[in-house]
Amino acid sequence: MEDLQIYIVGKGYLDLLDFTDFPLVLKKSIANISDVTARESDFSYDFEIPNNANNNSILFGMEYVSYADKSILGKQEAVIVLNGAEYQRGFVEVRASRYMDKYVCNFFGGNAEWIEEGANILVKDLDWKNDTQNFTQSGITTVNTSGRSINDIFYPFVDRNTANDIGTYRPVFYLRNLFELFFSGIGYSIDSDFLSSKFVNGSGNNNGLAVDLGVNFEFDESDIVDTIANYSGDNADAVNYFLAWIFQGATPIAVQTIRNITPFYTIENSDDFSLFDPLVGYTVPKTGFYQFTFDFSQSLWSLYYGATFDPRGLSPYIELQLKRGTEVVAFTDINDEVQPQGKNVNLSVFLNIGDVITFTIRERNQMLNPAEAFVNRKYKIQPRNNTFNIQFKAKIELGDTYAISQVVPKDMKAIDLISDFKFLFNLYFDADIKRKVVKIEPRNSWVDVDSAEVDGYYQSVGLASNWTDLIDYTNPPEIFNELNYNRDLKLRYKADADDKWLLQWEKNNNRTYAQYIHNLGTRFPNGETILETKIIAPTIQGRTSNVVTSIVRQEYAPLIGVDTDQPSPNNRYAPRIGWIVNSSFVMEAFDDLVVFADSSKLTFNGTNGLFERFWSKNIRNLINAVVVKCKVRLTKYEIKTFDFSKPVYIALPQQLAGYYAVQSIEANLLDDDLVNVELLTYKDYAPLTVDPSQRTNINANTQNQQNQPARFVLFEDDTTGQLINVLDVDDNGNFINLIYE
Repeated sequence: MEDLQIYIVGKGYLDLLDFTDFPLVLKKSIANISDVTARESDFSYDFEIPNNANNNSILFGMEYVSYADKSILGKQEAVIVLNGAEYQRGFVEVRASRYMDKYVCNFFGGNAEWIEEGANILVKDLDWKNDTQNFTQSGITTVNTSGRSINDIFYPFVDRNTANDIGTYRPVFYLRNLFELFFSGIGYSIDSDFLSSKFVNGSGNNNGLAVDLGVNFEFDESDIVDTIANYSGDNADAVNYFLAWIFQGATPIAVQTIRNITPFYTIENSDDFSLFDPLVGYTVPKTGFYQFTFDFSQSLWSLYYGATFDPRGLSPYIELQLKRGTEVVAFTDINDEVQPQGKNVNLSVFLNIGDVITFTIRERNQMLNPAEAFVNRKYKIQPRNNTFNIQFKAKIELGDTYAISQVVPKDMKAIDLISDFKFLFNLYFDADIKRKVVKIEPRNSWVDVDSAEVDGYYQSVGLASNWTDLIDYTNPPEIFNELNYNRDLKLRYKADADDKWLLQWEKNNNRTYAQYIHNLGTRFPNGETILETKIIAPTIQGRTSNVVTSIVRQEYAPLIGVDTDQPSPNNRYAPRIGWIVNSSFVMEAFDDLVVFADSSKLTFNGTNGLFERFWSKNIRNLINAVVVKCKVRLTKYEIKTFDFSKPVYIALPQQLAGYYAVQSIEANLLDDDLVNVELLTYKDYAPLTVDPSQRTNINANTQNQQNQPARFVLFEDDTTGQLINVLDVDDNGNFINLIYE
């Protein structure tokens, strides 16, 4: 009789039902054949435990609906203990409680654990290597020469309809770093030949794969409203905030050359979040770049002099200082020769959450040498009751400092990026929850850009385990030939409705950019199955008209006659993926710009595109796939340590002979060693031959025939039908000249 226990970490052992009635059926799985992009995990079917004093103590709060502490309702770290030894580590979730009867529970682990841990992590909250960045020419150069070990970002040249304007540069993020930041954030390390490859990390002039997350340096009103503080000074109290030098002869008898004017601003105009206190200062609510605006016009008043008057006048330079404690974080003169009695001033400064900022004015120096002007002189300088305004800066500009965490899309989930990477490169994730290591590899072996063979997740069939004598034929194996796929399989990127240039290009050329369509054969029913990214979109490429040697990303440039409201530069677009090559950002080779010598590309179609490199072997298996369900004799240790990456081999009977990938194992841990297994026929096929007619992404409605694009493109008003303009295009669909407007 097996001895099984479940330990809730930090709370105690659960009491289980009698062993004969306790059905803890654990299912371990690697993939679901109905969706080759799905990666499943370890889990149990629902099981019941008794409602008794011990379990009530551990699970208190599940049954008592009025109990304030509801933490037990979430997942609880747990260990399955079999015969006194740890068997499986994961989580127990209490699903229901039957009044005065039983608790209904579920156990899960493996991939489900890291997916659960990372499900709600936002990209902006990743632990960036250098969250604070100086957006200057020197700062950009420093980042671009530092490499991914120092910074997570790179600034490629991307023309945003502004030619070679450094101020429109935006950071892209190294793909490998995004993986590492996500998994380290949930306590995992990574084991991956794929992420160590030249395809990912680059070689020579190629700095590696990166993702443009759609960073926007312009902030919405919702990002600013909770940072605003607007106050006026109390003019009646201005006398307490003067600066004065009072001389008798050449000797100063009273000196006051610096004043803290923070307490002067006591009249609140706008401060919905109570950020400013005249006795404390302005408390920064979140990290970022802030704009301080002060109105000092006509504030340097009450200047008066001694008996000897110099008609040239005498005014000091007065300096405003923003201080964080005793540290001056920004300063500027509040008057000059033209406006000696004060002017409006603006200061921008990068601040961290929790910083407290105060305001000081001080005499910096005299505009004229006082000794040359007169003997007896004195003046007082007092601020008037004009306002100041503090708020999060609405736009990051060249010369500013910014935080990466403030400019990436604020609602983007990291798990969605990981999911897109999984799809693009057909990745498997295999998590060791005890060692906190996740193995990440493409499903099958593949060829790197330097022609080196790289192992995939599945091992060679030469290492397959022989299961011929392990199958229980008293329970006849079942063979299933029906698969949940339609005949036309389409692999593509998500469409970007805001990319007007790309949408028009696809309309003109009657094709979906970067898509690949594969006909699975008559075995599959008519129709289409579409697999696509969740958030990453593709991009077409062209050259900027002003910088001939530079590659551009045309979707950033507003297209005349298509979207007159599209801003310039365009900051409205979905995330993109590309290689950083010679400071350009591209999905494939373009003219004389070489990505890699083997013509690698990030389109699904084309030679060494994503389909050929990472999907073709997988799809060849799918075309010939058969599912076998059977019972196999495996020990509890073999189940615990089972390696899904290792194929199995069945020699006899002839009807079942062949190699298989194990899709799932289902075992009752208190039963004998007979387990339910689902197998998928498997061979390490040569890649499918890619359809060459799809090198320019022809849609299915063209019968995969090369379609020459129209030479002229006409844009008409949708309402009146009036011709707006005509553009000339080349054979690749790139707009060349405006013919008529």
